[in-house]
Amino acid sequence: MLGALLPLTFMAAVHRVRLSWYYFLRFFAGVCLVANGLYLGIDSFGRGEDGGTLLHNGASQWGLLGFGLLAFPSGLWLWHGLGPHFGLGTARGQVSQKAAITSCALFMAIVVAELSFSPAHRL
Repeated sequence: MLGALLPLTFMAAVHRVRLSWYYFLRFFAGVCLVANGLYLGIDSFGRGEDGGTLLHNGASQWGLLGFGLLAFPSGLWLWHGLGPHFGLGTARGQVSQKAAITSCALFMAIVVAELSFSPAHRL
């Protein structure tokens, strides 16, 4: 749940100061909601991985499923209307150079962070 709430909180804070790159945070928060919603919603039935651990420690299946049913469509809602920022729809394939470089840099930072903190893949 924290993996969905932190990006939402940061996105809301940036939205209040109206920064031009807000749409990146909105996209990322949507990814977090979709991924966490699917993961916990589906895992509430399979009882494997984190869902199984949560159920074993007292969480209810309905709580996990409810979170999934709320988080997944909320993530889709956050994505709605972002297409033109990424070259889709009315943008007709045109993306600003700044947005493309920022997207690439953020992707590389995530890959490096994942590899750095993963015990199986120490650099």
